[in-house]
This record gives sequence, structure tokens and C-alpha cells, in this order.
Amino acid sequence: MDILAIAAVAFTLAGFVKGVVGFGFPIITLIILTLTIGLLDALAIVVIPTIVVNFWQASSGPYLADIVLAASLGRNDLLSMEHVRVSVSALVPSILGPDYWSPGPFEDR
Repeated sequence: MDILAIAAVAFTLAGFVKGVVGFGFPIITLIILTLTIGLLDALAIVVIPTIVVNFWQASSGPYLADIVLAASLGRNDLLSMEHVRVSVSALVPSILGPDYWSPGPFEDR
């Protein structure tokens, strides 16, 4: 099978899954393309479309400007929507890493 046909099938299937579930685009395309052309070539093909699809999904929401403004100013008081607070509070610990987290009430250091 031609590489363009395989890539078209991989991107179509992954786009369908991302549209239904909301994630999984790079996972599905990497699996299909790695089985046919190898990992390094598959990564080279998948990187740019993954960035484009993620940006497209982020920019389609109505709160992108609020998130960018709050993140650029470093102002938590601008994050008044609950789902934005939740997404930022989930993002910050993942950036800072597990050493930054304080122990919970039932955890020892």
C-alpha cells in the first residue's frame, strides 16, 4: 500500500476518534504509521498535524482569550470560570512536577 494512502487512513481514523472522544489523534496515527513505516518516520509525519489539530481544538472554545490573558498576566483572579480554574489547576502541577506538591493530610514526607 502506498504511504500516502496509509497516512490518509491513519489521519482519517484518528480525526474521527478525536472528534468523538476529544483526544487520541497522535496515539492512533503513531500506532498505524509505526506499524507500516517505522517510528522515526511516523513521528516526523505526525508532529505538525498534531500541533495544528490541538491548536484548532483550543481555539474553537469560547474561553481561549480568557485563558491566554490570565496566563500571560499571571493573574488568578481573572480566572473566574470554574472549568478554566480546574484546567489551570491541573496544568500547573504537571508543569512544576511532583516535588512541588505539598503532602495531603494522610501523607508523610
